[in-house]
Amino acid sequence: MPAATLQQFFGANSTLSSGTLTVDLNDFADVGLTPTSTSPTEILTAILLKLKANTPTDAALNDKEWGITIGDPFISVVRDNEQLDTQYPVSIYRPFSSPTLDPDDVIG
Repeated sequence: MPAATLQQFFGANSTLSSGTLTVDLNDFADVGLTPTSTSPTEILTAILLKLKANTPTDAALNDKEWGITIGDPFISVVRDNEQLDTQYPVSIYRPFSSPTLDPDDVIG
């Protein structure tokens, strides 16, 4: 399988041109984001959910071209039983030769 595309991470209408990433919030309606949202936390959550939805289930084990995978969530009750903490394990794949995590070294 080929490496992930910009559209798999950021939606069908995303573009990257001259160092500028353009994302259309309408592309995240399928993961529950209201297109008029201005909250950075809501937008980042939508990006994570989009990536989770578009990651092949066998990518972590069988696909050496897929540089980031997001696993199934762990959910727990926190803050005096008033909130849910939803944690997604994120795996980032890079060559052994890289001693520190550098975005330029990520596979894909």
